[in-house]
Amino acid sequence: MKYRFLAIVSIIAFVMSTASCKSQKLAGDWSGRIPQGLGSTPLVLHLQQTGNAWQGTMDSPDQKAFGIPLSTVTVIGDSLSLTIENLLLSYRGKLQNDSIVGEFRQGRFGTAMTLYRGLDGAKAYRPQTPVPPFPYEVEDVDIPHKSADITIVGTLTYPKETAHTKGTVILISGSGLQDRDETIFEHKPFAVLADELTRHGYAVLRCDDRNFGESTGDAALATTDTLATDIESELAFMRKHYPQLTKKVFLLGHSEGGIIAPIVARQIGGVTGLVLVGAPSVKGSEILLSQNAAIEEATTGQPQSPAKRAAMEELIRLATLPGDSTEVSKRIEAYSRANASILLPSELTEEMREQGIKLITAQMSNPWIKHFLTYDPARVLDIASAEYTKHPLPATLAIYGGVDTQVLQEVNMPLMKELLGVNGTGSRNKVVYLPEINHIMQRAIMGTPNEYGFLDATVAPELIQTIKDFLDSL
Repeated sequence: MKYRFLAIVSIIAFVMSTASCKSQKLAGDWSGRIPQGLGSTPLVLHLQQTGNAWQGTMDSPDQKAFGIPLSTVTVIGDSLSLTIENLLLSYRGKLQNDSIVGEFRQGRFGTAMTLYRGLDGAKAYRPQTPVPPFPYEVEDVDIPHKSADITIVGTLTYPKETAHTKGTVILISGSGLQDRDETIFEHKPFAVLADELTRHGYAVLRCDDRNFGESTGDAALATTDTLATDIESELAFMRKHYPQLTKKVFLLGHSEGGIIAPIVARQIGGVTGLVLVGAPSVKGSEILLSQNAAIEEATTGQPQSPAKRAAMEELIRLATLPGDSTEVSKRIEAYSRANASILLPSELTEEMREQGIKLITAQMSNPWIKHFLTYDPARVLDIASAEYTKHPLPATLAIYGGVDTQVLQEVNMPLMKELLGVNGTGSRNKVVYLPEINHIMQRAIMGTPNEYGFLDATVAPELIQTIKDFLDSL
């Protein structure tokens, strides 16, 4: 009987020690992403064990919320249960190897969610970002500028069987300094497009903007026309060093790149076709006013006030008056400071308000914005342009998204159709409307910039297919 009792005690001790070991494995940092519609939200847990008691905190990085105390933490063997009562939040899961598989709930919302040990599980999920090995050639290229002391650095991808290459596509980024992948919120839309088009038979060149990434040069005084010379240099480089790839040449411009592409095509000629994604067709001043109002309404649920509209119009007027950058900066700052209650949210702290004034001043007083606000894309997009007569506009595809809040389709698409003459007989030009696409080529719901990082997918498949079909048709 004694030995039987000792055996039972040993079994109980073994079971308890095994459970304790499993419990201890749950201590530490865990991270994962909560699936929600088209995207996902990162979540991080920090679990600590003191004796038999458990406690912990939660981080929600996207909401800049860190160290949220957990109301309850219960660990039994390899099972975890926790709550945050004031957020109506709970999670129940079970340890499986080095992850916790379970269910996340908040209010009426519930979804399966896996937590991974460490912090890597909260990293942005970008399933479309290409990863090697690639079934095509990849080369880094250094491109001398045609007239300035600048080196443009980029990546060229092309099919292994160069004789069967359909042509070369040069990607042109939007406004602001960007790398060759047009990286934003860890999305790499130009890397995705390059991968898709190269697998489809095209060579693709994508480059860092001047004075960004590995490219050199001064971008402080650069305007849209200046940046067009960079693309001209890229095209000349490709024709000189890769003639077998450039029997056909296409320019694909995104946002401001959709203005640069036709400038290059009409100034140097020999371009087979253009693809313009989210490209302005109206003056920059109208782009700025319409995007500012659209983003504000989509974010707050309220239409922009007449006072805010009037203040934005005055900022544009002040930015485009004659004067050097110092003069422009002084008048923009003075106006922004005097009208901060209209231009900036009322709930800002004094420090944040001051930062907002400085940001407005910097954005509205540089040479690029002055040129952009006054530039009329119709000058180069009009198939009957009297200014650009040296070379005709090549076959052009313009794509607009239905939830683009930066270059609004309702403002730009009607005029683009008119300029390209798409309603005329025999026109090779096309204007395509994709209702679910935002400004950076994703499928989206709201289309606001603060949604870009939340979305997992980088480029909508229907947009990629539309581009492929157009290129193949030429």
